[in-house]
Order: sequence, then structure tokens, then C-alpha cells
Amino acid sequence: MKIIVDTNMLMAIEQFDIDLVSELDRVVDTSYEVIIPQTVIKELKNIYKSSEGRDSRAAKIALEFAKRFNVIETSEKGDKAIEHLANELNSVVATNDKELIKNLSSRSIPIIRLRQGSHLEKFKN
Repeated sequence: MKIIVDTNMLMAIEQFDIDLVSELDRVVDTSYEVIIPQTVIKELKNIYKSSEGRDSRAAKIALEFAKRFNVIETSEKGDKAIEHLANELNSVVATNDKELIKNLSSRSIPIIRLRQGSHLEKFKN
């Protein structure tokens, strides 16, 4: 199974003190590969450079964390890249972005999201 992780989920590692890998292990009952779209890396770099304080720190930690996983080039940007990649790879998307969840749900793409700022859960769509 492939799991695409978006920007806000990576930033949640610092913002909500989430151990993303442990949480994914808990909610996914099979082996998986974490995929980070290149557009997410670009967005994190932009947040790191243009923000201060908590957001900048969260983006920096997210960038370090992302180095552990497979980064994939995409022709689209932002949420469109994630949606396209999810369709192409038949994958799950880990996100807490409400608009992205809505778009993915309408396409029956499986979602993992953050609940109560403390744990991940599979979103039923």
C-alpha cells in the first residue's frame, strides 16, 4: 500500500506532537510505503522561508522528516498533484485539509486524517 502524505499532515508532527510513523503503523494493517509529492516539499520550503515561529519550526521539522521517504515529482501543483498521484498510484492520502478530504471523498480515494489533534484514523468515505 502507498500512502501519500500532504503538507499539513507533515506539519502536524510538530504542531500536535504526533509520531506519524507510529500512528500510521497503528491504523494501517498492512505494509506500506510513504510517498511525498515534490509539490509538498516546495510548499514546506516556502512556509519555512516565509514564516516565523511555530509554523517555520513545523515546516523545518517536516522537511527533515520527509527526507526519510520517497519524494515523487509531479506535473501538477498543490492539491491537484495529490489527487492525480492518488489516482495514478491507487493510494491512500494522509491529510487533514478539509477541501482535499472533500475532493478525495467524492472520488472514493481512501483517507487517513488527524482526529482531536492526538491520533490518526481512517476516514470513511
